[in-house]
Amino acid sequence: MADVVTEAFLEMHFARALAELFASVYGARFLRLWKPSPNGETYVGFDQGWVRHSGTDAEFEKALRDAISTRSTSVPKFFVGYFMQFKRVQQMQRSTKFTDPSIQGEHLRVEIDLVPSPTTGISQHDTLIRLANIQRADVSYACGMIFDAGAIYDTPDLSQLRIVPVDDKVVQARARWQPGERHFIEFQSENAAPLWCSEPVPGRALSPEEWARELRHLSARDVLGLLAAAREALGVQARIVPYLTVLEFEAVKR
Repeated sequence: MADVVTEAFLEMHFARALAELFASVYGARFLRLWKPSPNGETYVGFDQGWVRHSGTDAEFEKALRDAISTRSTSVPKFFVGYFMQFKRVQQMQRSTKFTDPSIQGEHLRVEIDLVPSPTTGISQHDTLIRLANIQRADVSYACGMIFDAGAIYDTPDLSQLRIVPVDDKVVQARARWQPGERHFIEFQSENAAPLWCSEPVPGRALSPEEWARELRHLSARDVLGLLAAAREALGVQARIVPYLTVLEFEAVKR
């Protein structure tokens, strides 16, 4: 039964709760659920995105693909996006040759996909690192701490979802890995900080609520720039949603 808990299962289970989370930060309908085309995930690396962009979905996907393949740090008509690759978490009863010595006994792990795609020549993990380098793209592994498919009948609980950002620590760990090696994100327990193995680099894992608090901490310039760009490109009267407070300070000479 546990094998039924796939990445697709986790994505479906948490979708509505994530929609409510993003609505609480940006206001209802500001961000839109965005899925790559059936063969598009190979090129962009993620399962699910919450984005604000102009143009068609096909144009946006092509722009993302082009930016990833060329290592560009910008995408035209893209304002903000949160991209998640869902990962099934394995329950391990004992240490293995891949386990870092700091992890003892029973633990949890997520295997990172480092196999180059026959289509792109880039692994899923390296694709996500390139995606994270694009301006205003927040990229994370969404590790679902669900181990029984019977959870489909339960109300989604975001405390069971650990958000592991693809950030500088990830790049630091990746630089030490050799071709053909297997690597994992390991947790001593469901609420413990992750460790990027096998060359151990301490990582960061956030609950969705902690993640949402970080999303609120946009600078005044970022918020105003985002709204101005959206207004210009979409031809709508963008407004500051009530969940965002913009503070600007003026230096006073004494």
